Amino acid sequence: MKKNGDWEAEFEQDEVEMSANFNTAGQWLETETEIKVADLPAAVRTALQGKKVKEAAKIMRADGTTVYEAEVKRKDMLFDDSGKMLSEEKD
Repeated sequence: MKKNGDWEAEFEQDEVEMSANFNTAGQWLETETEIKVADLPAAVRTALQGKKVKEAAKIMRADGTTVYEAEVKRKDMLFDDSGKMLSEEKD
């Protein structure tokens, strides 16, 4: 259970780390899939230029949107596919 009350299930599929989040009613919220930094969209890589990215992920949300997460200096930075930073929070 996460701090906000949602549930998170972590698992591996084809040797790729993934997690799926659900609300308390059991509705799927999002799935996060670990990806290589090189697999981030070019615009996101450009936005991160000069920063050391520890981990990267692709997040597919229930509303149909996809965002990308990059962990930089213990912070999770979320971007849309155009490279616009959506949020930044301490990991």
